[in-house]
Amino acid sequence: MINKLLKYTIRGALWGNLSFVLNLILHVYQSGAIGGIFAERFIFSAVLYMATGAAMGMSGILYQTDLRTLCATIIHFVICSAVFLTFMLLLGLFRLDSPNDIIISIASFVIIYSVIWIGSYLYDKNEEQKINETLKKREAEVE
Repeated sequence: MINKLLKYTIRGALWGNLSFVLNLILHVYQSGAIGGIFAERFIFSAVLYMATGAAMGMSGILYQTDLRTLCATIIHFVICSAVFLTFMLLLGLFRLDSPNDIIISIASFVIIYSVIWIGSYLYDKNEEQKINETLKKREAEVE
């Protein structure tokens, strides 16, 4: 279990790092230079992206427990939401006194989370089907 937790944490940190780099590239492409939040707090931003990815990745271990999928998804969603909103606040990407910022941030998170969750679910179902087919073939060969 510790190995899986470490694996999920590292994978999440790598995704966080990748999203930081992509965000940086997009920012440079749009503005033509490194400015704003990246220039002012570059290291802080990079570490925060990695920590956010690690926390979200680490919470994926919930799916490896005896929890039902719905329960694990709800807990995972709450953890990821809290991490994401904290991340957004720490980076100053939205203000609590702006209802539009809050609504847009939450809606964006829900849409992105849903797309990723559905993709992961479909991938896992496909892998499960492949494993079952392989087991059936082996069982047929033994008989």
